Amino acid sequence: MKLPTLDLDALTTASRQNANRQLVRYLKEHFDALAHLPITQERLPHLIDQAGSITWSSDSPDATEYATQTLIHVLLGLAWWNDPSCQLLCSLLEVDGLHHDQRLHLLTAQAIAQVKRQQAVLPGMLAVLLDLLGWHDDTWEMDRLWDTLARLMTRRGLALETHEKIYRTYETDACERYGLQPLVHRELNGQEVLAYRHYGWRIPKLSDALAQQPALQRSQIVQHILLAIVFGRAFFLSAAYTEWMAALDQQASSRERRATLARLLTTYQRTLVEVVTHA
Repeated sequence: MKLPTLDLDALTTASRQNANRQLVRYLKEHFDALAHLPITQERLPHLIDQAGSITWSSDSPDATEYATQTLIHVLLGLAWWNDPSCQLLCSLLEVDGLHHDQRLHLLTAQAIAQVKRQQAVLPGMLAVLLDLLGWHDDTWEMDRLWDTLARLMTRRGLALETHEKIYRTYETDACERYGLQPLVHRELNGQEVLAYRHYGWRIPKLSDALAQQPALQRSQIVQHILLAIVFGRAFFLSAAYTEWMAALDQQASSRERRATLARLLTTYQRTLVEVVTHA
């Protein structure tokens, strides 16, 4: 009797699809755990597929590890290890003396704890975002903008000494995303900083370079940075934000982009408040 040839790739795909369906069912039953994401239940399978693809491409995990790693990508954001807000969690991957299962359990517990912290500060962060979106193009002040960005980063749990590096990272991501030239910053050396402080002169901020940009490009960059701080570096690649990105990219002016993002954030803010209230 001739046995049929097994298609191992097809079996692997079927196994992953089954695991994804189980994750979708589980997260729909515990949907409030995803309150830090502006995602609908209809979009959830797409996000699980994205997260699962990343998990599988980085390793060939067993069923338990696949489900756990995929869940962490959903909770913390796609490719979370590249996100500045997750660097403490990345250090757990290097802890000595732990078995693989122990490390995975610790990582999961810390990921859940981080999500809870994020959910706790989200309402305040959204209020700051909505206030900034109320600024008019002719009233932008770079010091005020930088102070707002720094306040958001601090609320997100990002240390003060990392703010400039994180800003550069998100600004670069934004320029690459929209096909814009890298911005040129006025940077001071140590002696210049001392001189500026001695004479009481204003020390340039990294965000100063935005003042030279056309209004639409400035809006694209600033909104990208804001959303990256609040929702994670890879937010714009995630299925959780597909509808937001489509709505913003349809707008032809900075005013329309501001109004659209304000509407989206306000709707999400109401949903978040309802979840927190019921919890």
